[in-house]
Amino acid sequence: MDSKKTAVFGIYSSIGEAERAVDSLVHAGFDPRAVSVLLPNPDSLTEFAHEKHTKAPEGTATGATTGGVVGGVLGLLVGVGALTLDSPVGPIQVTTADGPDGIMATLVSVPPVVTDLPNSTTAALLAALRIADGDLDPRLPLRVSFSGNHHPIVGVPLAVLDRLDYDQPALTSLMAENGWAATVAVVARIADAEFEARNPFPPGGVREDPATGSAAAALGGYLRALGLVVPPARIIVRQGRHVGRPGLLTVDIPAGDGGIAVSGRAVPMR
Repeated sequence: MDSKKTAVFGIYSSIGEAERAVDSLVHAGFDPRAVSVLLPNPDSLTEFAHEKHTKAPEGTATGATTGGVVGGVLGLLVGVGALTLDSPVGPIQVTTADGPDGIMATLVSVPPVVTDLPNSTTAALLAALRIADGDLDPRLPLRVSFSGNHHPIVGVPLAVLDRLDYDQPALTSLMAENGWAATVAVVARIADAEFEARNPFPPGGVREDPATGSAAAALGGYLRALGLVVPPARIIVRQGRHVGRPGLLTVDIPAGDGGIAVSGRAVPMR
């Protein structure tokens, strides 16, 4: 049986239409906790969530910090301008703009926090990824970076990235044990300001996420915290090539300890 999960999006012109859509899903047997809702006004969002028992705003926080999904959806809402998503980890700023290459969405993460990993956890992570100590890039020491979700950052040469084939059951178990609810960011630095990333996503039932905004923000915070860039700095992160959906995220890293801005082009899925 195919274990892949499918996400379906609907965009509605009023709260009433969104309410009717959620009601229809619940009546059809969907768990309301599996439904996320985005509204421009955080107060309306919270009220809607309480009334409909959906997972907003908590679900919105997860999606917003994940970035690829919510960034894409918000990118279609050109007229909405700037939004602030009220999440349990702090406010997430989102803006959209109509650019020459299509609609661009930008989110600003919460201020990242970078921490070391215990040796035992490091060993278990590398074993689950099937990466040997000698495969690591010594210029990119292994850390966990929090940008709304916790993302282990694993730096490797591009050749190692290309052959990544991780043990999904082992990584699923390890991530659950450590409370890592998003992705592991395996990254290769291919130029001073250019990276390629692969993001295993076992908690989401996805073998590899094609675009992960929160992981890109986590990478930006990691580079700043370890002095691997001189802020203000801009890097680009390529992701999705290995799953047939190549994309590009632009990461703006400010000086200080504030949030990281991640931008990407919104692409409708048909």
